[in-house]
Amino acid sequence: MSKATKTKVTLGSIYQSSALWAKLIDMEKSPSIAFKIARHVKSVINEYIEIAGKEIEKLRAKYSTAEKDQPVSVNPEKDPVKAAAFENAVSDYMAGKVEITKIDITLDELVEDLGSFKGNGSKGLEFVLMGLEEHFIAQSDKKAAA
Repeated sequence: MSKATKTKVTLGSIYQSSALWAKLIDMEKSPSIAFKIARHVKSVINEYIEIAGKEIEKLRAKYSTAEKDQPVSVNPEKDPVKAAAFENAVSDYMAGKVEITKIDITLDELVEDLGSFKGNGSKGLEFVLMGLEEHFIAQSDKKAAA
């Protein structure tokens, strides 16, 4: 068993990658690869997306321009200053870095595994993998841990 490889990523990159993870989960893959990806999504991605979502809602409430009995919202037309402050607060929050454990799969291993299933094709695969690259261990990390 290899030593866990850690990396720091921004909350924003995790939040923005959720659609790519969903696409990767939908692709055909071997059971061992599927398990590692599902475990990573459940324990890392979903956890941080949930935390970020709650924090954004708190910020939305703080900078809300809604009337007392209305749902919480930030309306730039109603109060551009509050809306700008909200956007800045969200940007600052999403720029925060967190340390995650990378998936114990190299991109080469993943590409080889995904390529062995005809249903996946190569269309969009490169785009998905480029967007998630920071979550997979590098080939050199794998060799060093061996």
